[in-house]
Amino acid sequence: EKAGFRLGDLLLSLDGADLPDRESLNRRMAGLRWGDDAVFEVKRGEETIRLTASFRREGPRPCEKP
Repeated sequence: EKAGFRLGDLLLSLDGADLPDRESLNRRMAGLRWGDDAVFEVKRGEETIRLTASFRREGPRPCEKP
């Protein structure tokens, strides 16, 4: 959602690699690590757009002292 994806978007490619099926997406996603950015090409209605997703993991929240 933060990257701009919407319900109904059709994923076409990830970092330039075509995504003809779910397995292709899974293989490409498995190669990404925390801190990576990835560019998705998405078909939305009649339009083809590019969305950048940043894979960030928030650190642990500090404990509040009583």
